[in-house]
Amino acid sequence: MYLKSLIHKIVIAMIITFILTVSNLEAQNESPSTEEERLKEYQFIVFWEGTDPKMSLADLAAYCAPIFWYSPDEPELKNKTGKDIRIPAAFPFEDQVDAPVVYYQVSEILVSEEGCETGFFRDDNDLGKSQVDLRKCVGFNIDYNHYYKYEVGLGKHNHDTEQVQFKVYVHQYTDDANVQRYQLYLIQTTAKAHALA
Repeated sequence: MYLKSLIHKIVIAMIITFILTVSNLEAQNESPSTEEERLKEYQFIVFWEGTDPKMSLADLAAYCAPIFWYSPDEPELKNKTGKDIRIPAAFPFEDQVDAPVVYYQVSEILVSEEGCETGFFRDDNDLGKSQVDLRKCVGFNIDYNHYYKYEVGLGKHNHDTEQVQFKVYVHQYTDDANVQRYQLYLIQTTAKAHALA
């Protein structure tokens, strides 16, 4: 998975959380009758929509992935821009590659009560090719972990890790052409520094 300033990430997460919280509070004054109306009222963010219900973990992680926005004075940036940026890095005990590295883990998949069937099909040869079946899912949690060789400033230290978790809702509906469609809604973000929320 190829994809920092902690302050920027936390600010972005806080802005999204604030917008969602304000929207939620405003929406509580009225009670929309359908799921579509409730989703519109809460103004959740749709970041993917399609008709294929099966998706690999690698594709899911790519669609959900956070955007990294670095401060120009980030020391590890070393004045690089664009495709020359090489942070975040692989953990020291991993193979080193000449590209940014972000680790992901789908930590929970919520399945619908009706089906009671798993929405996950594991590929032991390549976990990234494991499949999620959106027809059987109502949501999932996905965690991203990224590593930096050092951190400067107050409490500076080597080996800095940071995380973000996304809670995603899977919405299914039939469009006007009678085609079954699937949407992924971002409903909550939690940013962590040094593994602390």
